[in-house]
Amino acid sequence: MGRAAPAVTDMGMTISTRLIFPRTGEWLLLLPVLFVFHPAGQAQSLRPLYPGPRGFEARFLEGAGATFFLRGKGEKRRVLVRTDPKERWPGVRFHPPGRAWDLSDQLALAAEVRNDGKVPAHISLRADCGKLGRKDVFIQTTRTLDPGRKALLFLPLLPYYPQGKKLSFPGMRKGPPFSTSFDPSWITRILVFATGREKRRRFSVLSLGTAGKGGTVDRLPPPWKFFPLIDRFGQYTHRSWPGKTYSVEEMRGRLREEEKDLAAHPPPRDRDRFGGWSKGPAFGATGSFRVTKYRGKWWLLDPEGRLFWSFGLNCLGLRLPTPISRRKNLFSFLPGRKSPAGAFYGKSFLAPLGFYAGKTPYETYDYFGLNLSRKYGASWQGKFVALTMRRLKSWGFNTTGNWSDRVMLEAKRVPYVVPIHYPCPPIQGSKGYWGKFPDVFHPRFRANLRSRLSLEKTRSARDLWCLGYFVDNELSWGKRASDLARASWQSPASQPARKALFQFLERRYKRVQALNEAWGAGFKSWKEVRNLKAPPGGGKAEADLAAFGRLLFETYFRTVRGEVRRAAPKKLYLGCRFSTANAEAVRAAARFCDVLSFNWYAYSVADKKLPQGVDKPVLVGEFHFGALDRGLFHPGLRPAANQAHRAKLFLSYVEGALRNPFIVGAHWFKYQDEPTTGRFDGENFQIGFIDTCDTPYPEMVQAARAVGQKLYPLRAGPAKSP
Repeated sequence: MGRAAPAVTDMGMTISTRLIFPRTGEWLLLLPVLFVFHPAGQAQSLRPLYPGPRGFEARFLEGAGATFFLRGKGEKRRVLVRTDPKERWPGVRFHPPGRAWDLSDQLALAAEVRNDGKVPAHISLRADCGKLGRKDVFIQTTRTLDPGRKALLFLPLLPYYPQGKKLSFPGMRKGPPFSTSFDPSWITRILVFATGREKRRRFSVLSLGTAGKGGTVDRLPPPWKFFPLIDRFGQYTHRSWPGKTYSVEEMRGRLREEEKDLAAHPPPRDRDRFGGWSKGPAFGATGSFRVTKYRGKWWLLDPEGRLFWSFGLNCLGLRLPTPISRRKNLFSFLPGRKSPAGAFYGKSFLAPLGFYAGKTPYETYDYFGLNLSRKYGASWQGKFVALTMRRLKSWGFNTTGNWSDRVMLEAKRVPYVVPIHYPCPPIQGSKGYWGKFPDVFHPRFRANLRSRLSLEKTRSARDLWCLGYFVDNELSWGKRASDLARASWQSPASQPARKALFQFLERRYKRVQALNEAWGAGFKSWKEVRNLKAPPGGGKAEADLAAFGRLLFETYFRTVRGEVRRAAPKKLYLGCRFSTANAEAVRAAARFCDVLSFNWYAYSVADKKLPQGVDKPVLVGEFHFGALDRGLFHPGLRPAANQAHRAKLFLSYVEGALRNPFIVGAHWFKYQDEPTTGRFDGENFQIGFIDTCDTPYPEMVQAARAVGQKLYPLRAGPAKSP
């Protein structure tokens, strides 16, 4: 994600007449009762819909292509569901005791479910609104559960605002969280159903309930008064929430309180100066980071030779601009250009996709930078950098992650990674979320990479605090090894990758007759083969294209490794930050990278595995969870119900990563929330450890400290067999 954010598609919420979350992974459940935690630390039970009062009996349940059984009593009551194989959406329906449920004062609908079958099942939670007399007005979420696993399905219940159909929010992945069609004050039916390969699916509904708003209040005006919707701090105006900033004095008061908090929470005591495990075994100091396998688990070693597990935050920076061109009506505060606040205007040419693609350059304004200058006063940059380094250590982190400002790296108080990006002519026939794949056979591929890495020779390459280099980010490798070979074939005749493909085939077959025999074709010459716009299908042709794809992968990784070693022989090559990749690309990376890197947006990585035969350390370059209860409009790639839930998901993810023998670190994306009105590509996710006013989220800080204090004992626990 990051600067060239994820090659994962936008997998957040889509509100129209239908809301669907995609299939997702597992997370750690709260059993038997779910809680909502407010910032003050007070716990409030989930408001139950089922099990509920005595009056809520079987007469309010209905099987839909399924047979259900009630088991247990009171809070332990559950619904066991056995489906009919002839039904497409089999499950159980919950009906309200009256005409409808009014859940307009609740943040989310939640159902705790368990897969009782023998194969994975897709279990869905759906709520129907019958007020408008339309059967298709509903919201829905789906999770994929392995056999025996439990999960929480939740649906945000957004304010009903039909007038919002008249409003436009350009430049944002999501606009303000309201629904123009689904009215949570009139829910006439709730469904839990299962789909999957198994003919007779079996699952249990352990509880059904709602989560409170946690202090959030919406004040939606009529459409003609909706704009501007951003206040002078860069926050949403039509909502209040715990931690919202209303004055500069409030910001400075929070800084004084945070100073006390940091003093009361020093870094974990079992760390050496690099953040390695001072109480663990020593492997001899070398002055640089390296990898080792110890007791069946992969580890990093820090420059002092201590076991190191990289626990990091991405995007530590001083600036967070949002585009303002073509949408200045959104903002209530855009200062004079000659005023002190005018220093935070900017101009950008970066728009790979979204509203501003093709509209560059565009003007930006940086409310985050402005807020830092207000909060810290004179020399605010240096003060913020110093406080950030203190935060990282106090919160339990030991790594400055990707996309971070160089001023953060140069502080040399926390080990860091360096992203390497460089221009390269692409394979014209390729496709990708962030762009086309680089042509690794083009001479400028190596030349430009070498030129970029040469800049590191006099800085990070000589720096003890530099862990290593990520080169590129979330390239599109294709679903199969043959995909980039096909893309090369479909490129212009002058494309170096296309020429390399035909050279590969000519070397393999020598004569065109041999190619014909293998492919079952009737080409008269190699020229005729080269004149084809696309390769033919067929098993042998596919196998040859896959072989060229593997050559392309190896050429990429061999070249990058060579140039990294040339510029920084003592630093780790941390891979390319896979988002999605076929197994052959991962195998090629394993042959040349010191560490494999994946941006794994999932609810758990505890059971993540590498392709068969690959045994390499893995660094999780990005993961996150977000919610809609703190004034932003999009929960990110993995939604949470609220801040307490987000913190629990974070804690569970990191603990799962620590249990995985391949994983040597996990870096959260990102330090700050994204701008309320979106960054260069429209992303406006609530995924930070701090908000746009530099206020830390206490739930996240508490969770990070909890896992940070036990980071190394957890990692060094019982080892799995190699």
